[in-house]
Amino acid sequence: MEESVNYIQRWAEAVLLRPDLALLAIDTTSVDNNSDVIRVLLANVTNDPVYHTLIQPSRYPGVSNVLFTSIEPVELVSAPSLLSVWPDILRVLSARYVVSYSDFAQDRLDENAGQHGLRKIYLVGEDLHALASEYFDRASISLSTACAKIGYPLPLRPRASERTAGMIALISAMAQGRATQQVDEHPF
Repeated sequence: MEESVNYIQRWAEAVLLRPDLALLAIDTTSVDNNSDVIRVLLANVTNDPVYHTLIQPSRYPGVSNVLFTSIEPVELVSAPSLLSVWPDILRVLSARYVVSYSDFAQDRLDENAGQHGLRKIYLVGEDLHALASEYFDRASISLSTACAKIGYPLPLRPRASERTAGMIALISAMAQGRATQQVDEHPF
C-alpha cells in the first residue's frame, strides 16, 4: 500500500508540472449508455477553461438533465451539433495530457462518436478515479467523497467546472501526501 501511495504522490507531483495537463469533465443527457454528450469542458491546472462547448443533443432533443448539469434546455437550442464541434474536440483533446474522473467521459465520447460515424478519440492521460481509489485504499471512491477526505468538499451536484476544480485539488493533495479526513460516504 505504501509503495502505491508513493507512486501516486510522485505521479501527482509530475503531472502538476505538465504544461499540457488538462482536466476533462463532460455532461450528458443521462447516465445511460446511449446518452448524448451536451457539454465538454477541458480546464488547465488553474481551472481556466482550455476548451468549453455546449452541444445540442441529437437523440434527446430538449433534454439537458438540468438537475445534474445546471444546463437549461433553452441553452442547448442554439448550441452546435456534435458533428460541427467534433473536429475541435479531437484537436484539443489530442494535444493534451488528459485527466478525467472515471472512464465515463471516454465511454460517452466513444459511443457518441460511433453513433454519428465519427472518428474515436484516444486520450493520453489518466483515470483519476482509479488513482484516488488506490490512494484512499478503496475499491472505488466518488470524486465528492475523495474531495471531502482532503478537506475540499464539493456541492451536492457539482457543475463541470466544480468537478475540474475538485480534480485539481485532489491531485494537489496527493502530490503533498496530505492525510485524509473521516467523512460519510456518498453514492455519487
